Amino acid sequence: MQALYAFKKARPVLYNEIEAPCELRSLRSDSPERYSVPNGAPPPPFSFDFVEVGPRLGWRWTNEKQGGCCEIQWLDPEPYEGGFDDCTVYLKRYSEIRQEDVNSFRGFLQPPTREQYLARRNSDRHDSSVV
Repeated sequence: MQALYAFKKARPVLYNEIEAPCELRSLRSDSPERYSVPNGAPPPPFSFDFVEVGPRLGWRWTNEKQGGCCEIQWLDPEPYEGGFDDCTVYLKRYSEIRQEDVNSFRGFLQPPTREQYLARRNSDRHDSSVV
């Protein structure tokens, strides 16, 4: 991750043009951490993407579906009011990202284990049937 981060920081235009190869952007298919889920269930977050919010760069695990991201793992420090032109823009955008993208896997920095995934899924289904 640090090598991709250094490359993206040093050559952002070039990185954006070529993107990271797919095999570097997801958990290997033969990884012991990879598992299958019941039909119709949202896929686990076994891919990753970079996230840019203002001057800050981070990455997160994702299933590439709306609401299917884990929490962001920041590579850059949080901007402070005097160091960034508009800190409120940063805070607003960060809040929007968490609201839109981090639902199913809120609180996870890495893909949940199969047991955690199934427990969260059962909990979410129970909560939605109670309402």
